[in-house]
Amino acid sequence: MSFSFFIPNGIRAAVLTSLFALHAGGFQARAADAPAGGEPILVGYFGQWGVYDHFFVKNLLTSGAADQLDQINYSQGAVRGGRCSVADPNADLNLTFHAEDSIDGIADNPSNAFRGNFHQLAALKKRFPHLKILISLEGSPNDFAAGAQPARRSAFVASCIDTFIRGHFAPGAEDANLFDGIDVDWEYPKTEDAANYIEFLTQLREAMNMVRPGLLLSVAVGASPRMYPGVDMRVVSYIADQIGMMNYDYTGPWNPKTGFLAPLYSNSGGSVERSLLAYREAGVPSNQLLMGMPFYGYGWQQVGSDGHGLFQQGHAIHEDRPYSFLETLTTSAPALDPDADDDDDPPPATPPVSPAHAGEKRPTTAAQPFAIYRDPRSQAPWLYDGNTFWTFDDPTSIRFKVQFAIEQHLGGVMAWELSEDTARATLLRAARSSLQRHSAANRPDVGIPAISADKTLAP
Repeated sequence: MSFSFFIPNGIRAAVLTSLFALHAGGFQARAADAPAGGEPILVGYFGQWGVYDHFFVKNLLTSGAADQLDQINYSQGAVRGGRCSVADPNADLNLTFHAEDSIDGIADNPSNAFRGNFHQLAALKKRFPHLKILISLEGSPNDFAAGAQPARRSAFVASCIDTFIRGHFAPGAEDANLFDGIDVDWEYPKTEDAANYIEFLTQLREAMNMVRPGLLLSVAVGASPRMYPGVDMRVVSYIADQIGMMNYDYTGPWNPKTGFLAPLYSNSGGSVERSLLAYREAGVPSNQLLMGMPFYGYGWQQVGSDGHGLFQQGHAIHEDRPYSFLETLTTSAPALDPDADDDDDPPPATPPVSPAHAGEKRPTTAAQPFAIYRDPRSQAPWLYDGNTFWTFDDPTSIRFKVQFAIEQHLGGVMAWELSEDTARATLLRAARSSLQRHSAANRPDVGIPAISADKTLAP
């Protein structure tokens, strides 16, 4: 995508809106009907903090994840005080990897300034030249807002470009080809920030085009455009190449009742489908949207047995758990029909832990093993043992979601985040298997309802 013309700062937002108005008719058709220009992509976020739990870039090789991915969004580059900077110099530049933990099997030289995750990512790109790597800019909304102010915006953009696109990470640590673009994760601009948000993205786009054509600009967005008051998402779609929907956390430990973390469909409350409809209605073309998928789950304890624990009161476990952990609970779990007669319910659990310690407990205190249930419409799984409830995505629901993304002509799917998958990259492989079997030109798969032109589910 190209967006390289220059307009004085004071009138650019108005001109953008006018440009959209001139092309609104064609844009609406493109947003609703146009298939993606190429095959949908598979994006995974890599968290820099993984090194402190022995998850290295090398793990993407040993698990086979690197073979599955089209793009890595490296989390994170810091936005502090209205400037971009390396978020964790220790993880990104200073860690000295031993040979067994290194991509190329060669130990880092401690005297070299360019070490850490960044050096390992550079080695990974040599092994996988097709792989795109974007730096994900993250920070507090106040820090983003401060940097995007007119008086500071140019310096803010320049710091992002100089640090991550020109690759001046630190003295002696430089690589102008490491990052193929920038992912902006501003959560979330307020109404008074709307114009500055658009202006920041515009100037960032212009600056990237000046450095190297073909650099990617991605924007991570919340589950609804309403989270961006005053922001015209149609204009955002003209500036950015990718708009990644964070389609998770529709339910979590902040809720007193259990529910689905990231349901594809929902009769009430949020869902992937409703988020997609909202962004389409806001004017974003389908082929620029990436559907988010969680590689983690949430849990509650002291959950009642009605509905096999689904939509019941409980005491939240106030931390997520990676799928690699949740998979261990499913290994021997029987798959049960959630609509089965209650007489088939497991016997009552042993006395639950006290609420004060619920967040500290690893599951489970129940006498019965977990059983796995599945929503027949969205294929979303949940685990329940008579006391503890877990919501998450598994290979079945991931494949179903990716099939949906293909049918809806989305630009691809993105996963948060790679360290939470298994050592075999189970969820990532499930996503890739669906992408390999289907393309945007395939006929819709049976059992996945299409979104019709009137924005309601087709029967």
